Amino acid sequence: MPTLQTMYWMWYNSYTKMRFHFDERKSKRLKANPKRGIGFEEAQEIFSHPLLP
Repeated sequence: MPTLQTMYWMWYNSYTKMRFHFDERKSKRLKANPKRGIGFEEAQEIFSHPLLP
């Protein structure tokens, strides 16, 4: 049976290793939206750092 840490890394990699198509117009729309306030560049920066245990 996999350990909790192994299951965590499997989950983390399944979400962070996805293919990504950058759409500059959509990124600008998301950043300008007051509900979102963040574009693709900022989102990628957040997810590029591993989570601390």
